[in-house]
Amino acid sequence: MNYKNTECEALKIPDYLLELFDHLGPSIVDLFFVTDKGGVNWVEFVRGYLKCCGRMPVSALLKTLLRLFAATGVKAGIPLKLEFEAIDDGDYKVSGSLLPIDVLMFLWMCWTMLWNSRTWRVLKEREYLYLPDISPLVLSAVVSCAEGGSGLELWDCDISSLDVQLPAGKFLTWMLTTVPNLTECFTQFVNARLQNFASSGVCNIN
Repeated sequence: MNYKNTECEALKIPDYLLELFDHLGPSIVDLFFVTDKGGVNWVEFVRGYLKCCGRMPVSALLKTLLRLFAATGVKAGIPLKLEFEAIDDGDYKVSGSLLPIDVLMFLWMCWTMLWNSRTWRVLKEREYLYLPDISPLVLSAVVSCAEGGSGLELWDCDISSLDVQLPAGKFLTWMLTTVPNLTECFTQFVNARLQNFASSGVCNIN
């Protein structure tokens, strides 16, 4: 996603957010598509596509989103405390924790994928990205997931400096109960990108 600048009237945007977006495409390829010298062959493409957009439980899709966020963060040099252990049939056990600023970046990544997938036909040149104020959503996760979260002083707080750990398991439960439709952003983004490249004759997901 080739945004040159980001803006949010209510929240301070970390400098590394654009770098996170820059590494999103390559992270999708590395996580879900097996490549060789000639690119991605048809069989591996179908397998990768099913891993991204195939039918699966919402919980598995949310774990997929977290895996993508973690892998993209590694490429962008963002220190995240998320760990994934393969179980079976493509399912993963998620452990570790997130900071409130990590949750903000994660939700903004999801929002941007959805926005990008719905506007790419109209906005061919996308230099600026205007991000919504989702601080109430982030603070909802803090209250639900952090130990003693309900007792934290969150009025007019700075999310970027809020130093509380949100266990990954509790965060997954919060997503399932609060934003279960979040998974649509990823499937719509992948499908929109493939449609874009099909119409332009370019076979490159990056």
